[in-house]
Amino acid sequence: MKSQMICYLPQYCANGSVNIGVLRSAVSMQCCNTELCNSQEVPDASSSSPNGKQCYYCDGISCLNRLNCLGTEDYCIKAKANITSLPSTVKGCVSKSLCDAASQLPQGLVDFSCCQGNLCNSATSITTSLLFFFWPFICYIMLH
Repeated sequence: MKSQMICYLPQYCANGSVNIGVLRSAVSMQCCNTELCNSQEVPDASSSSPNGKQCYYCDGISCLNRLNCLGTEDYCIKAKANITSLPSTVKGCVSKSLCDAASQLPQGLVDFSCCQGNLCNSATSITTSLLFFFWPFICYIMLH
């Protein structure tokens, strides 16, 4: 696990993970507001225990695959990237705190929605392959 100590805006302070079936990314932050308060190690947020929740995910062919969510992934996500003229979609599991933090990001590059029920992210999509290519960049934007 890579650890960084940086200054960050409080509205983006979040813990949790996002899991799109073919890729899972976890972030653990400990936010504070006094000088030099970020000297301690942060606990690991990458729990891999199934939690009973299921969401759909895309594998490049279909977006109707079922994914067992892990740890604090208590919401389903559907994200559409508008990087090219052909929109691309990913789906999966996400922690509520990451949905809340991502909702603070400027609109435009990625449109996303989070929902709470099992398999609530079921609307079909047209293309997934381009978003798989850009997903690490999108995770970086959401988590950093």
